Amino acid sequence: MQWADGIWQDVCGWFFPSVCAICGDGPLHRTCLCSSCRASLSMVEAPICPRCGEPLAGSVGEVGNCPYCGGGKVHYDFARSACLNKDHLRSLLHDFKYAGKIHFAGTLAGLIDDLWHTCDDRLAGEDWLLVPVPLHRRKLKKRGYNQAEELALILSRLRKLPVLDALMRGKDNVSQASLGRKERLRHVQELYHMRPSVLRKELVKDRAVLLIDDIMTTGSTVDVCSRVLKKEGRARCVGVLTVARTVNT
Repeated sequence: MQWADGIWQDVCGWFFPSVCAICGDGPLHRTCLCSSCRASLSMVEAPICPRCGEPLAGSVGEVGNCPYCGGGKVHYDFARSACLNKDHLRSLLHDFKYAGKIHFAGTLAGLIDDLWHTCDDRLAGEDWLLVPVPLHRRKLKKRGYNQAEELALILSRLRKLPVLDALMRGKDNVSQASLGRKERLRHVQELYHMRPSVLRKELVKDRAVLLIDDIMTTGSTVDVCSRVLKKEGRARCVGVLTVARTVNT
């Protein structure tokens, strides 16, 4: 049971303290980063595009001024990331995603949780439904967990918000990491769909949804997921929150 797994992780965090995943200092309780290493992370700071969250040089006044999304045809209403995907955080996320370091989830979800204090204008006043970006079942079986779901479950406990496994991912024979932005956009168009049971029960209809993922790179995945949630699931609005953002140059 997922709630029992969360309690077990908390118990282990207290009785089996860890050391910092970056510098090795410890012991630490319920975190994988010491305060100094956490403070050293490169946070996403203004100016950013008010829609896609892309860090920008100089200043930006309106959505349409962003050279990345151009205020154009993105299906999410806004996207925000806690940190830049670089240096130690990049290694941390890689180990969390591919090396079975599931115990990093609490610390990484905490970085997303901090966004509630920095973008209250976007996040306040809504009864958000948390939806993790899904993995294909083959990858889920091989990895043993979906990193986005682990983040969403912890955020659910921190923010007292519901989580819904609303999306499913189809067959995928190509690694997203090997593709550029245009190739990713074409590739992901037919990969994501609403779960039939969620559609049948209209669990997303008229809801404000927050898509949760570990990294936003080109934005193609969250954009397609947002389109599906709005067009198939009839969500009222969709925001995106991720731990890290890869800056597009």
